Amino acid sequence: MSSPLRKRKRADMSGEDDSPELTESPALKEFQVYSTELTAQQDRHERLVKLSRDLTVVGKRSIFILQRVQLNSKESCAKCTAEARVKLQNEGGKLLSQISAELLGNSPDLYKRAYSPGIQEYVEGLALLHFVEHKSLISRAECNTFVSTSIRHQAGESLEAAEDSVSIAVDDYVLGVADLSGELLRLAINSASSGDSDAPFQICTFIRVLYEETSMLESHGAGFNKKVLLQKINTMRETLRKLEHACYSLKIRGAEVPQHRIGDLFHVPAPAKVEDDA
Repeated sequence: MSSPLRKRKRADMSGEDDSPELTESPALKEFQVYSTELTAQQDRHERLVKLSRDLTVVGKRSIFILQRVQLNSKESCAKCTAEARVKLQNEGGKLLSQISAELLGNSPDLYKRAYSPGIQEYVEGLALLHFVEHKSLISRAECNTFVSTSIRHQAGESLEAAEDSVSIAVDDYVLGVADLSGELLRLAINSASSGDSDAPFQICTFIRVLYEETSMLESHGAGFNKKVLLQKINTMRETLRKLEHACYSLKIRGAEVPQHRIGDLFHVPAPAKVEDDA
């Protein structure tokens, strides 16, 4: 005659459990609710990661369009900025609208790491577009206005989408703008190679001011990822060093360098490390 304990072990091994006390346990039902919520959060996180990657592609493609611009040609500026604006507003606005829908009724901070990279790349594209048009830095308020307008445009002026539009956070704005220096360096090289000798000096002055202002956040940037911010500041410093060296060479030796070799002035060797006297 088998004992109740042996019957219980056989039921566990066979995967069968007809105990009404266990299936109707309040604790079990509570954990089933938790499981459902966690699964939904994970699925939403994965969808936001994919949307962020697609938004990154849109930002990069708009930057590629703007890199073809000739700053000393009004026709070229108008053509490239119009094409980039349409891409950011239509394709980017569609993705931002989907991100906004995913965050509807949820805390954006809970999923920030999922969609933040795409937002930063989008801000970089907006910043480069604004620089080509106005030769100045776009503000965070202007970024949010562009984002809200793009979402409303894609949502058909939906009030719900307008109220739940994605907002550009301060850290996403700063980190996105900090990446702008590399694209401006390429723009300076292209401009100098096409015969525009004034653009590199204008861009150099802009990057110098941007670097000085961003560097102030290194010690007072509460709420930022200090490691990422420091990396971007160091990259900006190196970009500024290359551009200043190139502008100096253009000023001194500009008339001696052939037009097709202007780009070589922007290739600066890395500074040698100085060993401390021990």
